Amino acid sequence: MIIVVFIVHEIIHAIFHPRAGTSSKTIIGFWPSRVLLYAVYDDVLSRERCIVTSVAPFVIISLVPLAGAFIAGGVPGQLAFVSIFNCIVSGMDILGAGLIMFTVPRNARVRNKGCKTYYKIA
Repeated sequence: MIIVVFIVHEIIHAIFHPRAGTSSKTIIGFWPSRVLLYAVYDDVLSRERCIVTSVAPFVIISLVPLAGAFIAGGVPGQLAFVSIFNCIVSGMDILGAGLIMFTVPRNARVRNKGCKTYYKIA
């Protein structure tokens, strides 16, 4: 189940890339030495799209199912585990989105190159 959460998490990132992840600029891969799955958009994104792409897996896998379960009156154990596990996995995504939200001007375009993020005011 943990591997499925990782895979779905990265696919959700890719779906929020331009052309729903079907662009040649969307790269989904595996980094063996870090045992890390990733989804990267290798081009420029608007600041807003970069933020949405970063937090989408957290919202879709963790928040929406838990909200639905609470409304329905209970949280099954597996759903709680998946939601909490994805919250942990999403930690760096949320941190990155927060940094972009609070440091990058609203009209800027964002580009990731490796582990570094650059922006240019449009």
